[in-house]
Amino acid sequence: MIICHLPMLILIKTNEVGGTPFEIALSSLCNETSVITPISPNDEITPADLGSSGAQNHQRQIWPDGTETDAAFVSHIPAAEVTAFVPKEIRGSDTKVTICREPYDAALS
Repeated sequence: MIICHLPMLILIKTNEVGGTPFEIALSSLCNETSVITPISPNDEITPADLGSSGAQNHQRQIWPDGTETDAAFVSHIPAAEVTAFVPKEIRGSDTKVTICREPYDAALS
């Protein structure tokens, strides 16, 4: 999961859709205030390979309005938890993105 404040985008990553490359690419657009959850160390490519910072602010977040969230964000967080943990001002203005797998391929894997 990524909350990238500059392009105002929230990536909600679902299971088994090949979203890690997109997550790594998106992390290169993030700044030091963005939330980036850790990815599996078993992935073939890491954010460091692409010059991105990797996981940050996923344990505790201070939002741009000064409020704090002590909740830990995880890579495959349900949208309901994003709604519960992220202030309405950010959720309401940021674009929400997810990646969906073609249903037939998902059923086979």
